Amino acid sequence: MTTPQEHHEGLVELLQVAAIRNQSVGAAGHLATAVERLGQLTEPAPVRPATRSVVTEHLDRAVSLADAANAELAGAVFAARETLHWRVAYEGVEGDEAFTHFRKNYAFALLVAADPDAPAPFHHPELAMGFSLQAPNVHYGMHHHLAVEIYNIIGGTGEWKRNEGPWTPRPPGSVILHEAWDDHGMNTTDQPTLTWWTWVTDVTNSTPVMT
Repeated sequence: MTTPQEHHEGLVELLQVAAIRNQSVGAAGHLATAVERLGQLTEPAPVRPATRSVVTEHLDRAVSLADAANAELAGAVFAARETLHWRVAYEGVEGDEAFTHFRKNYAFALLVAADPDAPAPFHHPELAMGFSLQAPNVHYGMHHHLAVEIYNIIGGTGEWKRNEGPWTPRPPGSVILHEAWDDHGMNTTDQPTLTWWTWVTDVTNSTPVMT
């Protein structure tokens, strides 16, 4: 039987491979930084697992939509799903009906956190990394933050918008770079979208702000 620690260590190894591979697609310098910092993590710590309805209802389909390059990582996320702490975004923030719908149908789990008190199995003072899952037909409104952010699509095709650019379909294997303060948003249509993402700058003093 695989232990939670073994699941988490396996995910780190697969993310190192994915980050090296994705440097040829985009954000090469930032992903190289992420790879370096993944080799400097604290020893793994126990995490209190938590799940959300969006995970139990949509993760399996998102995993099934992974491309060949991400299939192993997708399977590892699914295998580790009950050992991770899936969180609601923007806890404590009030919004309109669409924002409430988004929060109910989106979840993220930290694998690496800069905050030593955050529910993540690994920590690094200059790195945040984890997974996000967005259910079908959900609008994640435009927002921005100081941290440079890279999204890597594992499974499912969603639409992404950056600053004044158009909404653009992003299939599995896509790498999406958000520089500091870039406005960006994400839509799903008939497919859920599973990603891995990382912040590599200003990790401890960045708070997403809806715009």
